[in-house]
Amino acid sequence: MNFDFGTQFTPTNSSLAGETPMQMKLWLLTRTGEVDYDEAAAMVVAAVELWPAREIAAASHGTESDAQWTSPNHSTCQLIGLAAEGITPRVLLVDVKGN
Repeated sequence: MNFDFGTQFTPTNSSLAGETPMQMKLWLLTRTGEVDYDEAAAMVVAAVELWPAREIAAASHGTESDAQWTSPNHSTCQLIGLAAEGITPRVLLVDVKGN
């Protein structure tokens, strides 16, 4: 799966020690509203920056709308670490609500 983020993508600094500007990072996206059965409540995404992480999450959603992942009004996006060498931009883990 390839993602094109266009000209709006500009790398920014983060607070992780030892990182390089274009290094793949790990982002935890968590929905802030109510989550229905069989919908994703949270995701861990590998991406260079926050907005591409949100776009990757939105592109992989199931029944949720894109806004659940792209809008700060519907989800949080927290930098949680650096990805291992060789990890490509993608969803690595999904927490789906069960019963």
